[in-house]
Amino acid sequence: MNKFDNFKGSVLLWLRKIFLPGRSFLDFALLPWKILLVLLAVFSLVVLGRGGYGYCTAWQSYPAAPATVELRRNVVYVQRDWQNLKMDIATPKQGHGPFPAVVCIHGGAWKSGNKKEMLPCLYALAQQGCVAVSIDYRLAPNHHFLDQIDDCKAAVRFLRTHAKELNIDPLHIGAVGSSAGGHLALLLGTTDTKELPISGDDIKVSSAVEVVVNLAGPTDLSKDLPADSELSAEKFIGKTRLQNPESFEKASPINYLTAGDAPTMIIHGTRDQIVPYEQATEFLEACKKIGVECQLLAIKNGGHGGGGNIDEWNSSMVQMEKFLLSHLKLLPSSALGL
Repeated sequence: MNKFDNFKGSVLLWLRKIFLPGRSFLDFALLPWKILLVLLAVFSLVVLGRGGYGYCTAWQSYPAAPATVELRRNVVYVQRDWQNLKMDIATPKQGHGPFPAVVCIHGGAWKSGNKKEMLPCLYALAQQGCVAVSIDYRLAPNHHFLDQIDDCKAAVRFLRTHAKELNIDPLHIGAVGSSAGGHLALLLGTTDTKELPISGDDIKVSSAVEVVVNLAGPTDLSKDLPADSELSAEKFIGKTRLQNPESFEKASPINYLTAGDAPTMIIHGTRDQIVPYEQATEFLEACKKIGVECQLLAIKNGGHGGGGNIDEWNSSMVQMEKFLLSHLKLLPSSALGL
């Protein structure tokens, strides 16, 4: 049973408790309000779908920030129709800035998850001297490609537009993403407005990033994927592969690689059953052919974000920080030791 099933079960239990009236006058007087509560619950389950769980977890209390980090929650970075998209911002308390920035993008197969999931990454990077932000973005199946990358690009532009207020160096912004978030981070590193059109009033502001870390995200959606991943990709695209193969090509970061793209690190388990390991190796080879810096940290026998040797995973997180900090000019390149 997954987290959404637990959430759904709790809601249904709550409905049974409130919607079985007794025989007192008060019970019947309160019945209209109970009906309203039922409608709200149905809206959460049916309209929001599996994203409903993500919205509810977002209301839960946040783990406290380290003493050396200031956390600003729920800063609106763009409005899409009726929806205010928000970011959490972790800023170092020490140092004067301006600080480099890193956009952290959560995973969830483009259809679930929320910005709270990236808090550990935010805190770790802020303690190393970065302003780190975690973003919410529009999710499938209600929203399809290009909406998700459009939101990510809007977040980068927001940081540049508000660089002085946020004490950010607008010339040094990177991106980190996990799973589907890694895919979006790669698109930030390989595309600009000429390749993928964007929306907003600030489209003249660059949404380019200087460095990317992809944690087990897909690089080529035009290739066949495992069954569950294929279904997720279809919800993300809004069509099946047979119906619209061009959109799967268009959503593939590997197809946008050109010389001068952002240096990239990929961390990927060799036995990943969700995003095949070959997605990482093929992207690495494509980068080598055109001279884009790319490093692959392979976790032997690792799965999708776990499994394999725990020491290798821990070491990869250290290398990820060094890679980011080096390219964001907080560490000399010699510190990478690679």
